[in-house]
Amino acid sequence: MDKQQKYINYRWHNRHWSRHRNQIKRGIDRSEIKADTDPTEIAVVMISMIEGAFMQAKVNKHMTELNIAMSYLERMIRNLKA
Repeated sequence: MDKQQKYINYRWHNRHWSRHRNQIKRGIDRSEIKADTDPTEIAVVMISMIEGAFMQAKVNKHMTELNIAMSYLERMIRNLKA
C-alpha cells in the first residue's frame, strides 16, 4: 500500500469512527448512555468488530461470523444504556 492509500484509509477510518464517537457523546450528555462510557473506545471497538466480521464473511463466503458479531454488538449497545 502506498503512502497516499494509507492516508486515505486513515482519513476514512478516523472520520468514520469519530462520527460514532460523537453520537455516543451525545447519548452520554442526554443520560441515554452510562456516564462512565469511553466514547472513543466504544466507537473504535464497534467499527473494528463490524469491519473484521465483514471481512471474514467476505473471505469465507458465509455470514456466520457477521451474524455472531452483530448479535454481540447489539448486546453490547444495550448494556451501555443508562
